[in-house]
Amino acid sequence: AQDAVHPRGKLSQRLDLATHQRLPMDRRLHHCIDCDKRFSNRSALNQHQCTHTREWLHHCSDCGKAFAQSSQLRRHQRAHTGEWPLRCADCGKGFAESSKLRIHQRTHTGERPHRCADCGKGFYSASTLTQHQRTHTRERPHLCADCGKGFAWRSESQCEVQPIKVF
Repeated sequence: AQDAVHPRGKLSQRLDLATHQRLPMDRRLHHCIDCDKRFSNRSALNQHQCTHTREWLHHCSDCGKAFAQSSQLRRHQRAHTGEWPLRCADCGKGFAESSKLRIHQRTHTGERPHRCADCGKGFYSASTLTQHQRTHTRERPHLCADCGKGFAWRSESQCEVQPIKVF
């Protein structure tokens, strides 16, 4: 199922969203004792409770990383297997996730649907827009663990230690 935007702005699987919209609150019999959210089935409740306990149900046997949903684990395992089941029709590049393929395809079409409110520049993805906006706000949320210097992008947040020259 493709992702759809939940009415509160959260991403949800399309089938889950349809089920959610069909069932009135009084028919959602399973509720979370931590936050009182209601669910139509026990499985959805169990999955939700992982967000409170941080006890993820699905673990990667290769690296130990854990996930709330088995589909998330399967997608993650493609990083270990090198499986890229989705291919770009224009250049043949492979992808593990349809959302990443859609973003990549914009490099061929030139589509840039995410616009900066400050300067109007367009971007292929929401995440690159967020990174760009930091040039306007000067926000530097990623800190170097060694020196504490802040960076706008996570990839920059590891300072290279320059060797001390001894003469």
